[in-house]
Amino acid sequence: MPEEISIEAAGENLISCAVFLADNIKSGEARAAALTPLIERLLGKSDVDLAALYADNIGDPFLRDRMLIRVVAKCVEIGDDEYARQLVDAIDEDRARATALETFALQKSAKGEFDEAIRVAEDLEHSSEAFAGIAVNLAAKGEESRALETLQNVDFFSSRVDAMVEIAGIYDRTGKNAEAVAMLEKALAECTEIEFEEDRIRAYLQLGSAFVDSGRKDLAIEALEKGRVLAEAIEGGHRDNVLANIAVGFLLAGSVDLADRALDLVADKTQLASALVGFSKIYVDDEDVEEATEAVEEALAILKSQGDKEIRDSKARFNVFKEISIQFARVGKFERAMEIAQQSPDPALVKNALVNIAQVMILRGEDELARQAMNALPGEAERVAALLTSSDAKNSLGLKEEAVAYVDEAEQLVDSVPQQIMRAEILTEIAKRYEFYGESEKARAAASHCLESVPDILGGGNRAAALCDLSEVYDKNGYEVSAEDKEVLENVIKLTLA
Repeated sequence: MPEEISIEAAGENLISCAVFLADNIKSGEARAAALTPLIERLLGKSDVDLAALYADNIGDPFLRDRMLIRVVAKCVEIGDDEYARQLVDAIDEDRARATALETFALQKSAKGEFDEAIRVAEDLEHSSEAFAGIAVNLAAKGEESRALETLQNVDFFSSRVDAMVEIAGIYDRTGKNAEAVAMLEKALAECTEIEFEEDRIRAYLQLGSAFVDSGRKDLAIEALEKGRVLAEAIEGGHRDNVLANIAVGFLLAGSVDLADRALDLVADKTQLASALVGFSKIYVDDEDVEEATEAVEEALAILKSQGDKEIRDSKARFNVFKEISIQFARVGKFERAMEIAQQSPDPALVKNALVNIAQVMILRGEDELARQAMNALPGEAERVAALLTSSDAKNSLGLKEEAVAYVDEAEQLVDSVPQQIMRAEILTEIAKRYEFYGESEKARAAASHCLESVPDILGGGNRAAALCDLSEVYDKNGYEVSAEDKEVLENVIKLTLA
């Protein structure tokens, strides 16, 4: 394994400097938090040696093993199987080692090396997930008969059904609709073998959605009805959540009557309101604005009628209020949307709602209303973030010049963001968007602007995180580390050693 990063090497590029900063953090917990994204970044550069070195030095045994498993996956991906096996052996905990071997097998199958993948899977005590993943990869490579044969090795029926749904999706994407439906019908039959009822219900819900995607709403209704019968017998608060999801599934499958019947079984008003928001979204997709509006109005009325003693989960309830506010924007009720969004006692949900409302209004072509939503945001960081999501919305509409203009505005405002770490995060996103829009000079300037902000960030871990994120922008776009950049890095190193 390599030596630790020297001071000289740390001053040469962003990722080396980030590793140096993380390596000099005294607190074990803070060091682990800083190393985790760095390891991911090193894996992105295929530097498995350095990634393994720092993964092995994480004090938390669970996190250490989890990150070593990530390195194992990358080793197999780049063809270094010998090192991957060494790392598997270095994992102490039995279950984590088994997960690493499962990952080894799945990565092998993803590369099309199925014989080796199957050999590894056969040695696992619990091999269902590995064989299920191998079967999916076989189907993706066109080896359909072998995929079906491999599925027979999946003893855990929940995993088998999940794999069959994935394989059906592969068939659909390649124009084999009849084969997709046949696979889903086999999966539906297999559901009766799933041991735990909640897993069986989840499978029926999943199949309901898959049948809709495959154009067989009749079979979707059959699967959902089987789930509804089981869900009615569930005891506890989870019952209402499941029934609410089934109700939405019935509507998606085209049965208003069955959707309403399932909804009548939901006792918790939070879950009832959430389902009605789901109904409203479906009606919007079907361009039935009147029904969509009625559904979201009913959701709001039900949630408001909920008494204090009826509330099971305040956080979930506040989140449904947020979703209702955004849905009012989708149906063109901007004032209602803003009013509901700003009534939430949770500041984070208020910000999230307003940003989403702004994006919805952009997509509806109502830019002035979007601007009102952005102006209602309490801080500069949130306004800048809203400008970036608005840029994304403009780009999705094919309005590139307007998309770039929103990024320009965000870049002009970013220095007013008081939190230095957030400023760096935003500038990194600005650089990415400029490059995506083909504005290379602006992208490089934003990247330099971001790097210049790093010395002002408090804490070595936060500085390391900012450099780690920005290094991806430098590497992806081929930016050279200029003399000015190296000067900034040297300044960061001095702050670390002070």
